[in-house]
Amino acid sequence: MSRMRLASALFSAACIGFFGVLAVSAGETAMEKDLYWTWGWGTYGQGSDLDVARYDWSLVNLGSIPADQRTVDYCNRVLALNPKHKFFVRVWPIIGLGDCKENRHQMTLFHYYYAPGVREKMLAETRRQVELIVQGVTKPENVAGFCFLEELPRHFTSCEKFLRWKAGDPLPWDIKRFEENIAEELKEKFDPANDRHRLWWGEKYAGLLADVHAVMKEASGGKKVMYYQSTSFANLTHLEPGQPISDTKRNIIPVRYEDILKPGLCDGIFGYPNNARIWEEETVAAVNKLGCPHFGQISTPEFMRLCHFDESVELGRWRNPNNLGFFIFTFSGRGKKAWNSMPYENGDSFWTQADHLRKFAWEKKIGLEVVEAALRPEINFDYALEGKKRGDFLHLFVQVYNPKHPSWYAGDETAAVLNDVRVQLKTPDGFSIPYQNNPGDTILLNPILPRDCGVADWWVYIDGDGAIPAGQAFEVSVTSRGRWLGTARADGRDVAIDALGVREIRRSGDSWIEPCYRLGKITPVVELKPLAEEISFPELTTGERRAVYRGTLRCEHKLVIGPGWRARLLANSLFPREVRTLAETPGGEFRDGYLVYQTKPVNVCPGGKYIITLTGKAGDGGNSQVIVSCTGKIKNKVETVNLNCLTNRFTDQPQTLREEITIPEFDKGTAKAKIIFYRFKQTGTVFYEAFDFKVAGLPEDGADVTDRLEGMLPDIERPCTRWIYKDLSDPVSEGTPPKLLLRFVNPEDAENGDVTERVGGDF
Repeated sequence: MSRMRLASALFSAACIGFFGVLAVSAGETAMEKDLYWTWGWGTYGQGSDLDVARYDWSLVNLGSIPADQRTVDYCNRVLALNPKHKFFVRVWPIIGLGDCKENRHQMTLFHYYYAPGVREKMLAETRRQVELIVQGVTKPENVAGFCFLEELPRHFTSCEKFLRWKAGDPLPWDIKRFEENIAEELKEKFDPANDRHRLWWGEKYAGLLADVHAVMKEASGGKKVMYYQSTSFANLTHLEPGQPISDTKRNIIPVRYEDILKPGLCDGIFGYPNNARIWEEETVAAVNKLGCPHFGQISTPEFMRLCHFDESVELGRWRNPNNLGFFIFTFSGRGKKAWNSMPYENGDSFWTQADHLRKFAWEKKIGLEVVEAALRPEINFDYALEGKKRGDFLHLFVQVYNPKHPSWYAGDETAAVLNDVRVQLKTPDGFSIPYQNNPGDTILLNPILPRDCGVADWWVYIDGDGAIPAGQAFEVSVTSRGRWLGTARADGRDVAIDALGVREIRRSGDSWIEPCYRLGKITPVVELKPLAEEISFPELTTGERRAVYRGTLRCEHKLVIGPGWRARLLANSLFPREVRTLAETPGGEFRDGYLVYQTKPVNVCPGGKYIITLTGKAGDGGNSQVIVSCTGKIKNKVETVNLNCLTNRFTDQPQTLREEITIPEFDKGTAKAKIIFYRFKQTGTVFYEAFDFKVAGLPEDGADVTDRLEGMLPDIERPCTRWIYKDLSDPVSEGTPPKLLLRFVNPEDAENGDVTERVGGDF
């Protein structure tokens, strides 16, 4: 069937389903109103706040992001950027409620029924997560709905093993865990090949969903609740006549949509336009039969589609009155040159999640006004009025920074340039702009490139006593091609643009402005601190000058370049100061418990040698015990190795201990380590004052690597200089930690040019 004929057939089917006899969905019927595209285009919550806010809606994926105030704050930042943005919330209340290692100790279907207290804890956590969002966001009316987990029945069942079970296979792990409880209820042992037993499993599955959906409905005040089934499974609603429910080819979940979509519990379903036939058989037919709302997903990765991307988008835009909208799911990486890969991926360029989202939004004209409003120029003053008197001149600068990046315009750099930028200054009473010393109150700037700035400056004459009258200020208004871009006011005595700040680098080609309004010309020192596993050949450029480090930096390194032709490689503390000093536990004194403190995991190098340093003491028979817990993949299987170190080493006097450890030979790019502190044998008192964790093999003051340096850092000059960072490593996406932190330092801030303490310290 041609695509046009298929689309016509689908629309006809929709009309028959819509205007014919319809099944009642939970909460509302399709006859109530046309819901088509009332959610619109959404995202999976990937990218920066602005990448999310520009879309019509987004998923809030609790379980992947914290179910606490941090996520509420994130939602409110998105709403501040786009007050019309809607949220669809995935609740994830199963963490830590199980004991099966196959499910990372998350609750399973049978924990819910047979493990004491789990049902109550899960439902209470469901309510807490729903209320957290509904009661915490500034616009609760923008919360569009909720779902329990995603891609069900995954994440809390052994569905892959259960639905594909055949004679001779072991009993699926979650069923094995509760084999006796299940047999007691069934009055016989559970047989995965027995259709009656499978239907019983489906009843338990639907029963759990009914319970959790009821809590979500009530706690949300009646908002939509949707059933999010994995597209790789069918269910009894999709069953063909005579097809056994134990058919492993289609992975049939032994439950019907009708068993889940019930008034007051669940309103609709998830659908996935994998290709035309799958879309028609699994989603269109069900929606026409049930008359229920549905939402879905469009995916950029080629391995997630059995059709071209444009066809998937076309299917997703099905003009059905119950089609709420679709979200975009993206991956970072290079195209695989597959038959259905994104047409703009050539296999060489690295596309981040945000790159894909921005290109799609630009082509579909999604949220352009939101982006333009958020990317207005940043306008800042710099002047020093202190000490000025009548008859003096005040040199006043206004910096106009263009925050746009070509990625917001599908890579078109010209679209990100600000042209015909005019900056108009208005002075308070007692100040004037003499025409003899200035071009006027309005200055025309040269075109401002992406991530660059223009600077306007005036010699302002002080007619009065040098004081700014109450309620008045220096004011500037900025326009581009006659369109207003923003205003700014300043009424302080000394208003400065911050200089020599920390720069977050996400990709090769990132640029920024180094202000130097007060410092004059300086010969800089720069510190580079990698956060990604490896950074190859980092390079800094301004104008025609550049400095390149011809080597690779790892996350445990930091590189200090300058002053002049000089470079040193130092060991970087892998944990920030507040973690190393146990800031969350004032005094570091522990009198109770066994595990008393632990860090979050950090990236380490497989097979690498590291030095752990520990300062503290013990008393009352207590002592130290430290575990470096290393996790990584070996032949693609996750393994954990615990290294015991610095155990029973403290005395009653403060001391600093050191020990070298070796990380196991995990697969490249998979190794992480966290440090766990114990009170040895749960006895006495232990004082953990501070610790450090650094790569071994580098001197305290660093290794001289000047021979790997090509070029020298040029001077930073007044008023500012534009810098460009480059390397040969892959970028990271917006909304994730940067791959490198960089900062310039005035060498006068270091004693005798020794930068290992002041420059080499924490950011």
